[in-house]
Amino acid sequence: MRRRLDFAVATVAYALVWIATRWPAIRANTLFFDDFEIPFRPADFYWGPYRPTLYLEFLLRDLIAPHAFWTVVPKLFGALYVGIMAALLIELLTAWDVPLQVARLLPLIVVAHPLLADGPLWQTYAGLPIVPALITAGALAWTRRRKLAFALLTLAGVLGYQVFVTLALVYAVAEPVVRRRWRWRELVERVAIIAGCVVVQLVLTAIIRRTYGNPDPRGMIAVFDPRTQLHGAVDLTVNVWMPVIAFYTGALRAMSLWKWVPIAIAAATAVSTRRIVPTFFSAAIFLVPALPNLLIAQGPSTWRVSIPELFALVVALVPLFSRFPRAGVIVTIAIFAVIAPVSMYEARCRVDSFDRDRQLVASVPRGDAVVLAPVNPKHAEDVSLIGPHDLTWAYERRTPRMWSEFNDPWFANRYVTNYWHLPFVDCLATPSDARCSGAAALCATGRNDGPVVYPRAIRDEARRITIVCPSQVSLREKPLQP
Repeated sequence: MRRRLDFAVATVAYALVWIATRWPAIRANTLFFDDFEIPFRPADFYWGPYRPTLYLEFLLRDLIAPHAFWTVVPKLFGALYVGIMAALLIELLTAWDVPLQVARLLPLIVVAHPLLADGPLWQTYAGLPIVPALITAGALAWTRRRKLAFALLTLAGVLGYQVFVTLALVYAVAEPVVRRRWRWRELVERVAIIAGCVVVQLVLTAIIRRTYGNPDPRGMIAVFDPRTQLHGAVDLTVNVWMPVIAFYTGALRAMSLWKWVPIAIAAATAVSTRRIVPTFFSAAIFLVPALPNLLIAQGPSTWRVSIPELFALVVALVPLFSRFPRAGVIVTIAIFAVIAPVSMYEARCRVDSFDRDRQLVASVPRGDAVVLAPVNPKHAEDVSLIGPHDLTWAYERRTPRMWSEFNDPWFANRYVTNYWHLPFVDCLATPSDARCSGAAALCATGRNDGPVVYPRAIRDEARRITIVCPSQVSLREKPLQP
């Protein structure tokens, strides 16, 4: 009974921590991108990309709260899932004999980190925290010698988001290091079960590709290109440190400074433990979540794909914090104090972007058609909108303040037609449409009849259209390079 109560308290506490650090976006109920299409054909966004676990979560949530996808309800479900994920992580660390005060606080690093915005803050991936929760529950089952439960829970996690299989590998390597119990036969068996889960995922991928009408075209394996794929692995890894450092120092400096964080963790572990295995583990465990990008051309490097790196950071700190629990508590709280403002700022950036688009379309007179001018064929984002603080995605300088549904015609179409119920014309797709005549030339004048600086709007009363223009000068700016 006491264990269940502790689990419930931890779930609620960490759900509230996540809500508190993302409150601006939750209060405004920001919506973005796929959110405006998923209610009409959810299978294309979950079953098509080979993620039946997330599809099942969507269907169950829709059964509990029907027609609530565009309300704040999915974000609240996401907060609950985050709390469960954190509580399971506490259970796992406790089972590994990590000092209780350290085990209870370490999930702060995961929950408060900005990476966990690219998931439950976005209705499309409100169920994403279920994936690491399942894989963490699987690791806990292995620790308790329940191998069948380990296999089923890990498989359910992999079928939720394929690349998170690396989290299962992180736990497989971490447990013998943390518990100081190296049993090679068990490790090999555990990795073999994880590999079996990957095989099942690949079989499902092949089946969906052959039977489903709109499968995701992306694959798992690519032609070997060492330079590109190594760069993709680094892009994914740096998301744990670089966005936070960029917030305080600027993106350009962060691109150099980030490497000192894992070096410092390894050095502190070496000094405190004076043992080779935990030192090497703390230095190298961050490489495990990046392994898939060594096999994929143009490997993903979005924040949500980097979430396993957060768990790698937590377990990398365990040998050091287990040696000095009080110092571990202080350092964990200090890390929370550093990363929480970044997450709050990221949430405010989402509100800025969402409000701009909403104000623009709300100003369109009823009866007008929204015409997207053909001035942004590469779907570039306006880096001048980044704001007072930098954030980074991989080695790109970006913040959600750059986002607009009108940067991409596909998203703009769904936003205008599904959400606002207005006619929409994409001049890149239908340049011969009479309403597109002169649209690019009008945008080039710099004129703006709309209520916001970006995207600009030009009203043509005679033709009953409102032309939307992505700004042009700053679109030619390039992201910073390392």
